[in-house]
Amino acid sequence: MVTFAQNVVSMGSASVSMEQIQAELAEGHKIEAIKLYRQMTGQGLKEAKDAVERMEAGEVAGGDEVNWSEIRNLIAADQELEAIKRYREMTGADLKEAKDVVDALAAGKAAPRPAKRAPQPVFQKPRQTATRPNRVGWLGCLLPLLFSGGILGVIFWGWPLSTSGSFNQALEAAQNDARVTQAFGGRVERGLGFVTGEISCGGGCSANYTIPIQGPRGVGEIWVRSDSTNAGLFDEGIWRLDARVTAPDGEVIALGPTSSTSNPNVTVISTLSAPEIDATAGAKARATREAEATVTAQAAQRTATAEAEVGVQRTATAQAQATAQVLLNAQANWQTQLISDTFNSNANGWPTQRFDDGSLVLIPTVEDGLYRWDIRPASGGHYWNILPGAVPAATDFVASVDVRLASGGEGGVYVYGLAFRAEGQDYGFFGLTNTGNFRVLGVYGSAIYQFYDFKSKAINQTPGAVNRLTVRALGDNFAFEINGQTVFVWHQPDLNDGRIGLGADIGREGADAVIEFDNFEVTGP
Repeated sequence: MVTFAQNVVSMGSASVSMEQIQAELAEGHKIEAIKLYRQMTGQGLKEAKDAVERMEAGEVAGGDEVNWSEIRNLIAADQELEAIKRYREMTGADLKEAKDVVDALAAGKAAPRPAKRAPQPVFQKPRQTATRPNRVGWLGCLLPLLFSGGILGVIFWGWPLSTSGSFNQALEAAQNDARVTQAFGGRVERGLGFVTGEISCGGGCSANYTIPIQGPRGVGEIWVRSDSTNAGLFDEGIWRLDARVTAPDGEVIALGPTSSTSNPNVTVISTLSAPEIDATAGAKARATREAEATVTAQAAQRTATAEAEVGVQRTATAQAQATAQVLLNAQANWQTQLISDTFNSNANGWPTQRFDDGSLVLIPTVEDGLYRWDIRPASGGHYWNILPGAVPAATDFVASVDVRLASGGEGGVYVYGLAFRAEGQDYGFFGLTNTGNFRVLGVYGSAIYQFYDFKSKAINQTPGAVNRLTVRALGDNFAFEINGQTVFVWHQPDLNDGRIGLGADIGREGADAVIEFDNFEVTGP
């Protein structure tokens, strides 16, 4: 028996009050409270989650650490860049948050109260959000749709923004800007960590995100704001770009229409609204930097920063390996077999009926010892899970399946693999892409996602090759394996017990594809 459901959740633009958020918290609906807080403030998932958790603990986010008089005086003196820099130093805020606060003050609006946080460097390992249109689901979990301003879209957590056409455009603009080269002591490259921010598409695309960069003198970031009416999310196209670089010493450099690019099909045009940049600011900042520090001191600082980054990465890697080993040890003697299916027959009742809604044709069959999905999309944005009724809901488990992209998939974005802890609109997903990466996806509530996308040497990249995927779950910890090698460890307390099954995703319109599953197994304690 296979259970499936189809649920559509539409969200309007109704105003949200703090009382509504507090009421949701009082009823134990934390995720709903986070969603409402984001809708009310426009903040990212992490900031909203932190704020709601402070409310839950009876704390109030305060602004005592901010010297508002100093910030306002700098704005009054037309020193908005210095105001942004000082706000970041006072609060540990990222570039976007600081700029939004200064812009609000400059426009005569009340400044938002900053969240309490520990001081943090300009360069950090961020998380990201993005928006994507027309995700339609079937058999298990239909992704909720967000209707806003007449645009059909879905917010999800962590799209790899580096695949956006605007990413290369912004990075090339920074690499070809003499001021950036001077501030970083040489050519800049993409730095360690994730690209973080938002991209929204629907009749065109707009972007607002940051790119970590590094050069001989240290690390910094590019803050990108761009939009396009004639380019899709993945297209180079022509993006109207407003980008600013934060150098290792905090100097902010505007990349305008004079910034060049090596791509003849890309034009850098600064047309989005933003405060004007003082043309002398860069020269003043560089003069101040040179007066305040010697080359020797700068070199020592760069070395210390680089060593600290390496140390953080090594610590994180060691912690991940330790977590994976804990799961392996705990599950070594588990023998309760919840399901074992070689698909030599359809004893577990997997669906084999043809599905056709005009935008997608899916023909699942059990034949030749395989569960084969013949997918023929007319448009992108489809996601579906198939959850066998033979597998009970589980918190702690080991789930494995052999997966293969048998044919097709060129031009589209396909992901295929394991769905787990699926309950209502919440579930996790681990799969491979047709581009040779693996992805881990978390869906919470109506439209909040965590999204990770990485390459791995554990993946057999031979066309048509079989890869075995495994998800190990124990409490709030998950370990993900490809062909017996642990490739990712995830601590996630927001996924409760739920169903386990198979899933696939078509991120955008592409060619037909055939996906095959085999040797599906789930064991528990």
